[in-house]
Amino acid sequence: MAKRSTKKPASKKPAKKKVVKKKLSKAVKKTAPKKIIKKSAKKPSKIKTSKKAPKLTSEQLALKVQNKVEGFIKKLYKKNYERHDDGRFLIFEGSTVVQTVIRPWHSDDVVVESFSYVVQDARLDDNLMKFLLRENAVLHFGSFGITYDGTVIFSHSLAGAHLDENEFSASLKSVARIADHYDNQIVAMAGGMTAREAMKKGIM
Repeated sequence: MAKRSTKKPASKKPAKKKVVKKKLSKAVKKTAPKKIIKKSAKKPSKIKTSKKAPKLTSEQLALKVQNKVEGFIKKLYKKNYERHDDGRFLIFEGSTVVQTVIRPWHSDDVVVESFSYVVQDARLDDNLMKFLLRENAVLHFGSFGITYDGTVIFSHSLAGAHLDENEFSASLKSVARIADHYDNQIVAMAGGMTAREAMKKGIM
């Protein structure tokens, strides 16, 4: 009877596989992308907002604009102006008188109107009307008009709530100089009297 072999069958070699696994895992580790650490974004600092000023009433806004306008006029004409109790300003330049008034417009703004009575009691014929309309077409600031009593005026208006010195100065000087330039010309053409002459006679 043949003897059974006492040798154990050769076992599989898992060690090699483990080594392979280890080598693979090392290779994977080397080639794997590094973890990207996201930096936390800084929280934006809170912006301090100033409190809104309380809304002015129409009367308060009109008074504020009147005081601002008087400051502008003082710089331009020194003491050569008048402020009346009703809020009107009178400016004297050459043979003309310019009035500046603050008129209501809407709840958030007022109108600053500067105008001059150019000629009073002129003949309002076709020649004069055509002349005034033609001049309106070429003038940069303001326009000629006729009041209810037939006086020739020249006027220009601006919004008052955010009025600045430069635009007010341009408006006021334009009215003064244009009225002073045209008044004698209109008198020669259609008769009447200038604003200064009417004031001397107590008509204005």
